[in-house]
Amino acid sequence: MRMIDAKTLGKIERPESFGPACQMQWLKIVLLRVDPLYQREISAKGRRNVRTIAEQFCWAKFAPVVVAPLPGGLFAIVDGQHRTTAAAALDLTEVPCVIVQADPGAQAQAFRAINAQTTRVSTVQLFRAAVVAGEPEALAVEAMCEAAGCSIRRSPTGLSLMKPGETLSVEALHRLAREPKALAQCVLRGLRSQHIEGTNLIRSVILDALRLALADHPAWWRNESAFIAALDEIEIEVEWRSAMARKAREPKLSSVDALYARLVTALGKQLAGAAA
Repeated sequence: MRMIDAKTLGKIERPESFGPACQMQWLKIVLLRVDPLYQREISAKGRRNVRTIAEQFCWAKFAPVVVAPLPGGLFAIVDGQHRTTAAAALDLTEVPCVIVQADPGAQAQAFRAINAQTTRVSTVQLFRAAVVAGEPEALAVEAMCEAAGCSIRRSPTGLSLMKPGETLSVEALHRLAREPKALAQCVLRGLRSQHIEGTNLIRSVILDALRLALADHPAWWRNESAFIAALDEIEIEVEWRSAMARKAREPKLSSVDALYARLVTALGKQLAGAAA
């Protein structure tokens, strides 16, 4: 567990004023309002997000709603329209709120600051949280990687700094984990065996293309040693570059499909030669 350490930030220019201190209070949802001057209507995608929040509702996941006082005992929602709507959908009558003193102009500025300055959580950080939370799918992905001698980095970094067997391609790994275990191990062990210092082959396009190639040719992954030997004769990085060049010439072609075609051809030749 880490303590908060601001020393690494260097010298900070302090603002002249912090403004009025905020207050914490549970407020009735019927007293909350949304200002259409700077907050849009909830979109179709937003409604899906609200439904997800409602169906998975838990106070531990509910960040306090930021509001500002209005005349007549009402409050303008500065941040939290979606989660407040989800709470209302569950017939909850009150939500925890942070009350800030701000006029309409300052409310809009606060809305912009809250939404623009939020530090985006990376996919690998979300995955690590899912592992700690014991989510079965995340645990299955981690076990799959460990069995193949691979690992998901705990924080993003450049490809040139990746160590052998490391990857950031969490979503592609989730897709791979839904395949038969033997197929998944062929993909990961095959790519792990080709590691070249300063490169990373365990990335999304390569994972997806190789996964689809093996899914369409079951005989290839049922003999792991033969498959890895064949893959070792193929320069994946070269095939990837050639596929991306074709993709540039044919914009409607997906990167995965372009690489898939090259891998199927190359693997077919190698495995046919080995069989002969």
